Formats: sequence, structure tokens, C-alpha cells
Amino acid sequence: MSIATFATLTGILLPMQFDLPVPSGAAIILVAGSCFLICAAQRAFLPALRGDSA
Repeated sequence: MSIATFATLTGILLPMQFDLPVPSGAAIILVAGSCFLICAAQRAFLPALRGDSA
């Protein structure tokens, strides 16, 4: 829920703050996708986050 709230608020405020030519809906999706990619990369590269019982 916190990631969704962060993505929504950031996606709405970034285009307004920096005068970006991106609609807020698309910005929300880009922020949420970036959060997903960061989490997926962390899980792939940090063994403690994989859940393996090795």
C-alpha cells in the first residue's frame, strides 16, 4: 500500500514540479514500474532477499 501511495503521489507531483510533458497517469505507471524493477533487481542480486534456505 505504501508503494502504491508513493507511486501515485510522485507520479502526480513530478510532472507538475518539473514541467514534464508526461500525463500524470503515465507518470504513475512509470514510477510504479521503476519501483518494481528496483525490487526485482534487489531480490535477484541480494541472496538474503531470495528466501533460499541454503
